Amino acid sequence: MYSNKNKKEEKEIVKRNFEEIKREIVRETPDWKRLLKDGGLIDQITQTKYFHDSLKTTQLRKFFDVVKNIDYRLQRESWEKLEPELWQIVPAIKYAKGRNNVPEEFADFVSKMVEKITDSEDPKQIFLNFERVFESIVAYHKYHGGK
Repeated sequence: MYSNKNKKEEKEIVKRNFEEIKREIVRETPDWKRLLKDGGLIDQITQTKYFHDSLKTTQLRKFFDVVKNIDYRLQRESWEKLEPELWQIVPAIKYAKGRNNVPEEFADFVSKMVEKITDSEDPKQIFLNFERVFESIVAYHKYHGGK
């Protein structure tokens, strides 16, 4: 049986790893191996029963699709034009959190990353790092049986 102790421990792993991921994404050269490898920070998050059970693939894809759309449009449009669309993720993910459709740690991660991206000196690069991490979260979530 899944005890409250296990859930609390897993929530702490998820929270700690998302904090580490936020620090890595904004570095000039993120440690991609540490982030993306099998058993890396992202894989550790998506392996937890807590994260797996509290985030459905449809919710994850909903937000990832917005990020991918911005990424695609960045090839043709200016960052200044697309930045407001990135900000729209924040209230949307807070709404999903309020309905218990996404875990608090994931909602906080996405919200804080939008701030970090838009406050950075090179928002396009930080956004691309974020997009790569988000894609890996989707992939590992599905790999670990996300429904």
